[in-house]
Amino acid sequence: MLFSFEDMETSSNSNPLRRVLAIAELWGNIMLYLHPRQIRRLRLVCKSFYMACLSHVHISLSLSTHTLSKLESDQQIPAELVTILRVEVSDHVPAALENLLTRCSRLSSLHIDGLGLDISFLEEALRLVPGRLRRLTIHSEGFVALEDIIGVFLSSSSASHIQALNLDVAATGLDESHSLCWPRFRSILSQCSSLSSLSLGSVKITDIPESLEEIDFLHSKTTAFPHITTLALRQCDITGPARIRLLSMFPNLQSLDLICQDTLFELANNEQHTAELQNVKVSCTNVRSQVDQAGLYRFLSHVPNLRALEISGVGVRGQDLIQMAEEWTRLQVRLKFLKIDISLRKSTEGCLEQVLRQGCCSQLQVLDTCCGPDLILRFWNPRTLRSELPFLNTLQGLHLRKEQATEDVAEGALDVLNSTLRQMPRLVDLTIGTKLSDVAVFHGLGRDAAAPPASVAPPIGVTWAHERPFLQTLTMGCSHGLISNGLVGGLSRQVAWRFRFLEEFRLT
Repeated sequence: MLFSFEDMETSSNSNPLRRVLAIAELWGNIMLYLHPRQIRRLRLVCKSFYMACLSHVHISLSLSTHTLSKLESDQQIPAELVTILRVEVSDHVPAALENLLTRCSRLSSLHIDGLGLDISFLEEALRLVPGRLRRLTIHSEGFVALEDIIGVFLSSSSASHIQALNLDVAATGLDESHSLCWPRFRSILSQCSSLSSLSLGSVKITDIPESLEEIDFLHSKTTAFPHITTLALRQCDITGPARIRLLSMFPNLQSLDLICQDTLFELANNEQHTAELQNVKVSCTNVRSQVDQAGLYRFLSHVPNLRALEISGVGVRGQDLIQMAEEWTRLQVRLKFLKIDISLRKSTEGCLEQVLRQGCCSQLQVLDTCCGPDLILRFWNPRTLRSELPFLNTLQGLHLRKEQATEDVAEGALDVLNSTLRQMPRLVDLTIGTKLSDVAVFHGLGRDAAAPPASVAPPIGVTWAHERPFLQTLTMGCSHGLISNGLVGGLSRQVAWRFRFLEEFRLT
């Protein structure tokens, strides 16, 4: 259970819990009985129930410059239950925030946003946080040297307990203040013995040894850091050989997230470096770049335990995709999550079809593509009236994000999509980017609109198998005509009636 108390001006009114918390008269009573000091006012049964649930109650608290001034007068905040704290940096640590930090005995995650010219705020905050802090996120404005930030962090008592560290520098250009020398980078890995997840944003890592002797796997085993299982390098300036060097240092790496401006990999991968790698996310932010990413595909082809893959914004050749899928099938790789967000031309949509037909995709649980219903049409067998998607029985999330008018969709594609959705028993998350003008694509799915309403009796022994798929989240495109004619409300009511288990509905 996670309660998130944020500024009411920025909170979403769609969340029923937040609408309740926005009622001033109820706020005091809710806080009164959540507060551990008031437990004596509860009856014995309620007290036992409260104590049993206490370990499962977590509060996420966000403090902006506006709310910091009101914090001192608010004594109802149950600091003992706060586990996640997000703070916007000011010139110094206010007395109210200092008091709150000393009272947050269960604080496990701290987010510091907007670190500017003065690093004293970081020093005081790390001095006040409890010893059980496990996650630390620092967003710097780029005015303080990264070396100084690392120095303050490593000198704090929390360094040896941190399990996840996220350092993000504002995108003001990679200059010397954003540089992190190799010895300092190694000191993070060496001194933070509990660290398992490391994320760096807009950081330039310099002086990384690039000689073949330094990259050699046998040599790197003596300087490896087996405790690192998750690595994210977002917009970091680091060379191709240095990336391979980093991979060789983390023999137990399971999750890799790379966001670069251009070329991701320029040399082949050693399978020994990625033996434990399971989750890979790679993307290129330069949308005009058409650089051949053959090195990337050679790298991905030698990840034997791959389970989740996300590729976006990179140059793609259909033949590379097919060869990569064939190699995964040979290695008996079974993907669970696949997201391909690239500019697929008409000729390469067929290549994606061949990839999805490979054995590596036979157990896919989530498919996220930049294609539309035309992709689903390619798998339809008109003779058997069945879809030949190999993962029909395992798919839980289908995202067809291509935004297009219904006139641009191939003839019969929406009807085939409707029939295919009926054949997905586990589907709970659906995205259709096509700009729909009605809900005809959902005809026959969920509850029949013509059926009489259910009785008020408890649904004991009732089967809803005929109402599949049991959608929980639905995102669909909305045509301009639907908006201009004021028909959005009626469409929303139809969707809510049809899918009784729907928790989230969005129109794009």
